[in-house]
Amino acid sequence: MDINTFYKNLGTNKEILIEDSKVPLPSKIEISKNPDVAMWAVDENSNFYPVKSVSSKLDTGVYEVKSGFNGVYFSKVNLENNTKLVSLTNDVSVKIINTIDKFLKNTEFFSTNSIPFKKGILVYGSEKSGKTTAIYKVVKSFPGIVLHNPHPVLLQIALNYLKQIERIPVLVTLDNITNQNVKTLIDIIDNNSNVIYLASASDASTLSPELLSIDRFSSLEFIKELSQSDRETYIKEKFPTIDISNVKIWSEKTKDFNIPELNSLLISVLGYNYTIDKA
Repeated sequence: MDINTFYKNLGTNKEILIEDSKVPLPSKIEISKNPDVAMWAVDENSNFYPVKSVSSKLDTGVYEVKSGFNGVYFSKVNLENNTKLVSLTNDVSVKIINTIDKFLKNTEFFSTNSIPFKKGILVYGSEKSGKTTAIYKVVKSFPGIVLHNPHPVLLQIALNYLKQIERIPVLVTLDNITNQNVKTLIDIIDNNSNVIYLASASDASTLSPELLSIDRFSSLEFIKELSQSDRETYIKEKFPTIDISNVKIWSEKTKDFNIPELNSLLISVLGYNYTIDKA
């Protein structure tokens, strides 16, 4: 097939066979029309990419940072699909929301004193004590752009894009940080401003003191173990059809349970007709 015929067929939905080519190409390429493609996105090398639309602003919301054929991109996450969150006495989300709100209102102090506008908040506590739930509540209330648990390398690239285009504070969530990538994380924090880092860890005492310095993670919030009152609240709110007379008994028998364990127990009893002792 000559090159003119090849390009002529590009506008069809037919399968194009590549014959007698010295270039190592696939034996078959499927070309399909995309009615949503209506505009061009242009990169710094004058490469044009067909897209549905272009925007000078990134919508507020939560994004995963991903890497594809054309580089790093932002994929929006729909938080509304998540299940109902229960408010417990060990919940620190309201305190964190207030901390972030005060920080965002204090930009003048940082600019006047030439201090990079950034803040780190660490939520720590035993495994599955509710750290992720607390962070999720903060994320839902944040009025701007959230980058959810990005890979450190992709995070730095994403922040480079955002400070060139958006120039507004960004919330970055980091799940279960450890000392394994502490140098990379410190480099990212030290070299970027207009960022709030909201991280979780099981034990803050095991983290590098460098990471927990005042200019990196200055706020530490501890999540306590579930109390009996918390377990009662969780049972009643997550399973509203439950016989109320059983709630106190169950909350007493699940003293050392964390949230996932408590949830599994209730599903076993209510869904699969196990007795609480057998479950």
